[in-house]
Amino acid sequence: MIRILLILLVPATLWGGSVLPLRLDDLSRLSGKIFAGSCLGTVRELDENRIPSLYLRVRVTDAVRGIETGPALWKQYDGSPACREGESLVWFLYPESAIGFTSPVGLGQGRFFIETDAEGRRWVVSPFPHLNEDLGPLESFLESIRRDR
Repeated sequence: MIRILLILLVPATLWGGSVLPLRLDDLSRLSGKIFAGSCLGTVRELDENRIPSLYLRVRVTDAVRGIETGPALWKQYDGSPACREGESLVWFLYPESAIGFTSPVGLGQGRFFIETDAEGRRWVVSPFPHLNEDLGPLESFLESIRRDR
């Protein structure tokens, strides 16, 4: 059990070279929740099972699957990809585990940044180059996910 916990707590950046690249349709298929929103903050603490956890608070602005618009909170293993207060992102989250954990699909591949250009248009971008070919304006991106689900 301790070995499994240690493996799960290894920072995601150390796993980056060994993650199977996923396509956008894979991310969608594996997700329990898909949405766009802004990060309200994070808190690190032990959960009710004494597991080091990271609680993320977001304001969901565009709900695609498995979540409603408005404030939301979820728990993931400390060390999983998170967010900084004020960041706008699109999230593809795994379904919650039996003990209430979730995380971005594909160790961070299910986390897209929303950037605003000088004209006020919002664009979806990914730090994973293999995913950037399917991205573009936020509204078009979310509509394509809704259409293909």
